[in-house]
Amino acid sequence: YAAGRACGWLLARLGHRRIVFMATDRVWPAVERRLQGVKDGLAERDIEPPRTIAAADFTTSASVAAALWLFQSEAAWSPTAVVGANDVLAVGVLKAARLAGIAVPSMLSVVGFDDLDIAEVATPSLTTVRVPGLEIGAGAVADVIVRVEDAAIRSSAKVFPVELIE
Repeated sequence: YAAGRACGWLLARLGHRRIVFMATDRVWPAVERRLQGVKDGLAERDIEPPRTIAAADFTTSASVAAALWLFQSEAAWSPTAVVGANDVLAVGVLKAARLAGIAVPSMLSVVGFDDLDIAEVATPSLTTVRVPGLEIGAGAVADVIVRVEDAAIRSSAKVFPVELIE
């Protein structure tokens, strides 16, 4: 959630008003929280929630196809920013923008999540939100172990810091 909210604040600060959030049709709680964070971050700055678009799956090829469809079908609306639910989808948006002749970042901002290695080597390099995946995984494993040892103990919500990588 915090990562999405930070992303919403960034896009608001940059002046974006026509924003798209790309995920897939699969329900994934982390993506739902990211989307809600983006919506809330934008709402706090009096900006409309993002439109959503679904790629066929979490691959760059699926995201290229979805983004090309977006750029063609929404040409009159012309989004100024696309947020990928992860870096893989966002890199596909970068490629689609290149194919459609849309200059990034002057005409379109693209943001992803997770700070995967692909974000750094993409052209142009991708703005991403670093999410501490190892710490989240370790915390989840620790919670499972505690619950196996004592079913009466309930796991508590944990908040992990995120970092915007521009």
